[in-house]
Amino acid sequence: MKQPDDIAKLRIGADKGTVQEITLRDKYPTAKVISYDDTPLAFAALRNGNVQAITQDDAQTGLGLLANVPEAAKADFEISPFSITKEYQGIGLPKGEDRLTTKVNTVLEGLEKDGQAGENLRSLVWPRNKICPATW
Repeated sequence: MKQPDDIAKLRIGADKGTVQEITLRDKYPTAKVISYDDTPLAFAALRNGNVQAITQDDAQTGLGLLANVPEAAKADFEISPFSITKEYQGIGLPKGEDRLTTKVNTVLEGLEKDGQAGENLRSLVWPRNKICPATW
């Protein structure tokens, strides 16, 4: 897949009830969306050829799925150069943990300010993949 319009003619696996599933059904009504109970089932369907693609957030794809694929098989997979959704991640901390909150915020702000946040994520998620979203 090189552009979003390519989605329209594919069988795509998605986790049930996720933003990705809803987006696929709404924006790409001609795509055949197959819902799975969880990401490992969707990924197994992709590996077995039951679907032509799966949708998942960036970190989940790189860290959770491709990290467990043998090195020799990684070339069989490609991460598209576009996203169909924009999802933000967060960190939950217990109320009243002011010192911890300050520390976490300081570290995150520092990583963002010097560009390390994006670079760290790129190196973790796409260490050997040629395609990385331009926004990272």
